[in-house]
Amino acid sequence: MALTTRGDTSAKSVLDLDRFPVADANGELSYERTIPADQIQDSIVEHIEHLHIVQHGLDANGNDKYDVKALGESVFAKSLCVAGVPEEGTNPATCGEVVPFGSVDTGGGTTNGGDNAPLLAVGGVALVGSAVMFWLRRRLGQPG
Repeated sequence: MALTTRGDTSAKSVLDLDRFPVADANGELSYERTIPADQIQDSIVEHIEHLHIVQHGLDANGNDKYDVKALGESVFAKSLCVAGVPEEGTNPATCGEVVPFGSVDTGGGTTNGGDNAPLLAVGGVALVGSAVMFWLRRRLGQPG
């Protein structure tokens, strides 16, 4: 999926370098875009917890543009039979994993303590047993 700033986000747009976000002079980038659900492939939704995002683009020669002068043509683009794409535009720059939040089922346990019930029961029995033993020892005159 191509996380472009506008237009198509399908695989057809993965090499449309002019529509991708670009970092500022400090190397910072903020990207926000709402993509309608019907434009997201089912395979992406099904495997959301295993996805990662890779940001591409390195201005190797510092001329504020992606050009073939710095590193030549993109090996990745050539593997897709697309010529003339600068390697600078397809080199991986950063990556990170997608972390679902909100109402997405992330596989976590319950928040009502139900998973800890057996452990709490054992602790309760041990506490009551200790109290009974203490009471019996005091009752029978043995030092506690």
